[in-house]
Amino acid sequence: WQQWNETTEGLNMWEPIGSYPNRFNGTFDGKGYTVGGIYVRDGNGAVGLFGYLYGATVKDLTMADERDTQTINWETIPTSSDNNNYYLGSIAGTVAKGKIINCHNRCAVSFSVSGKAGNVGGFARLIEENSVLSACSNSGAITVSGSPVMGGGIIGVSVKSSIASCFNTGDVSAIGNTSTAYAGGIVGDSDPNGNSSNPSHISYCYSTGKITAKAATTSTSGGIVGGAQHVVLKSCFATGTVSAESSGSSNNAA
Repeated sequence: WQQWNETTEGLNMWEPIGSYPNRFNGTFDGKGYTVGGIYVRDGNGAVGLFGYLYGATVKDLTMADERDTQTINWETIPTSSDNNNYYLGSIAGTVAKGKIINCHNRCAVSFSVSGKAGNVGGFARLIEENSVLSACSNSGAITVSGSPVMGGGIIGVSVKSSIASCFNTGDVSAIGNTSTAYAGGIVGDSDPNGNSSNPSHISYCYSTGKITAKAATTSTSGGIVGGAQHVVLKSCFATGTVSAESSGSSNNAA
């Protein structure tokens, strides 16, 4: 990887740590340092500082753009890719049985590939299998455009996992070009295929960012959760404006 200069000309793409099936399963202690200028313009699968975390812990780390340049901006798909689903977050694409603790994201994170499913979170696209995210904050704008799409200020999708004492001040925009869009201040969609016996939990969290979902068919947005299907909320609040628009008949904003 090369250092940033005044342009992005000639820079190498960041290669995420841990790809499937060789997922990262150790402990990464940032010791309060900041990682800046990770350069993402394309990829295949799950992308972030880490690709896949499994049983891993990432703690005490801040992610930041380089100067005034947005560095995590996924715009193209490799021509060799036959994948239709793409996962993006500043820390990781996917987290299973893992922990992200006391981390902070100041990067604007965006995915914009027409006709492809984009799932974006400030820290990770997906947390699942009893993962935990706590004492984290996001101030970067989260933007996702594709079909379908999910975007969350903290996490794109939470499945049977917990988020506690986190806050988001960044705007979240999800645009589904030909299909659905979910946008949430903390989580874009929660437990879409789960059940009430083992839901996700979101506690002591808040969001102040503007939340927008636009789609051709169904759009759903929420100050805390966009699609709150199987989730328990405790002591959470949101103050930013929330809107949902679609050319179809289903718009839900809360």
